[in-house]
Amino acid sequence: MPKVSVIVPCYNVEKYICTCLDSLLNQTLRDIEIICVDDKSPDNVLEILHQYAKRDSRIRVIELPENAGVSVARNTGIDAATGEYISFVDPDDYVDLDYFEKLYKKAIKTGADICVSNIKEYMYDGKIRKHNSYVRRVCESKYHFNYIQCAAIFKLNFINKNNLRVPVGITNGEDTLFCIKCAVSCNFVVSVPKAYYHYIRHTDSAEQPFYTEKQINCKITVARTILNFINSIELPYEAYKLYFRRALNTLLVTNMAKTTLTGLHKLSAEVALEIYHKSKFANIIKPDDIFYPYLQCNDADGLRQCAEQSVALPYKIKINLLRKIPFITIKQTLKRKKIRLFGITIFYVKSDKE
Repeated sequence: MPKVSVIVPCYNVEKYICTCLDSLLNQTLRDIEIICVDDKSPDNVLEILHQYAKRDSRIRVIELPENAGVSVARNTGIDAATGEYISFVDPDDYVDLDYFEKLYKKAIKTGADICVSNIKEYMYDGKIRKHNSYVRRVCESKYHFNYIQCAAIFKLNFINKNNLRVPVGITNGEDTLFCIKCAVSCNFVVSVPKAYYHYIRHTDSAEQPFYTEKQINCKITVARTILNFINSIELPYEAYKLYFRRALNTLLVTNMAKTTLTGLHKLSAEVALEIYHKSKFANIIKPDDIFYPYLQCNDADGLRQCAEQSVALPYKIKINLLRKIPFITIKQTLKRKKIRLFGITIFYVKSDKE
């Protein structure tokens, strides 16, 4: 039995997969299996995976018959895993070479169901962000483990015993739902602050500055699903409040910042009111919260306007060459979008979309 089964869902990542696999094959913890699930990728990923599998028997390649999405790919990996622990690594990311050795030793020593690492997040503009506060919070309370299912290892027996799988049919926010259910079910969470998962934000990745209507609707589904879940179980008040606020912020912060369409803003505000009135505790929002008056008075339009003003608009992305030379800047507000190339405006539009 391998100590860790590493699940790598693969789709359209031929530019990055080698860096990912090299970081896994060169781990100081040798006793691992690497389960690569090809989600019917249209590029040369499958060929690359088979080439790596010929070189190292620890790599297992599973080919899905049709493109089914990352959730199905991850769940397929869980079903195929034989290790004591499992972990998810996205194919365009990578990990420290002693990553799994550190996490496995800490998990075995403490008996924790979940052991999380730190994260180095490489932003579009070349800056690097460490998630030190997140690592600290998950050790203070297991309920703070509520996003980023990568950057952790999970005891496989715990995952299977509680029938924990990544939600299928949700393409944006599925990791939040999976993590919340894991946190509720686990004994406790430990961390290794000096082990790093390297999370790369690529400009051509799915994590773009603005969401499609489908992605916004996925976030709405996530918010409703979180509320339904926490209403169906017994939770400490603080945990309930934490997850409720996460659902509310998904609608009133994330959705507001991730689209410029007022119609989708209005829908998000209406759903926020819906889940507020369905929550278990009438006083879940403190009176000094900026959204509280509008939620209490059932004022959807006022809530929308308040949320629009509170989010970090304008949204700005800046990409540098060699981390110094400004290459492209994208700046968007609720009504305007501007793109600059080497400091020169090449696109500008003013929109009155509703």
